[in-house]
Amino acid sequence: MTRTNAQIHEMKHAYRDVALPNKKCGCDQLDKDIEDDTSGDFKRLLVSAGQGNRKEIAEDKILAAVEDVKIDGKPTGQFRINFEKLVDFELCKCEAEALYKAGEDKWGTDEKEFNRIFSFYDFYT
Repeated sequence: MTRTNAQIHEMKHAYRDVALPNKKCGCDQLDKDIEDDTSGDFKRLLVSAGQGNRKEIAEDKILAAVEDVKIDGKPTGQFRINFEKLVDFELCKCEAEALYKAGEDKWGTDEKEFNRIFSFYDFYT
């Protein structure tokens, strides 16, 4: 679940070409194969993640998080990502609480809530 939406769409297109090399169909073969070969909550999670509709971090936010690596105040020519500039800590706290409540002190878990969080948000949120 660490691919961008564009990468997911490209993988689905490439999968169709590999799985059905001699057919030019408009069908989404990867979704069909996931639905045919999996079941239950895992199936729902894969289908949701495979839609390629996750929230993504804006490019300007990523660029703002890039910082020079300095030693003794001098640039080294290396860069690092300041993840604290990418993470929405309040949203993370709210979603962590939602995950906890979805599985806390109960027989089983609220899989819909797990699916919603894991298939919608980027992995920095």
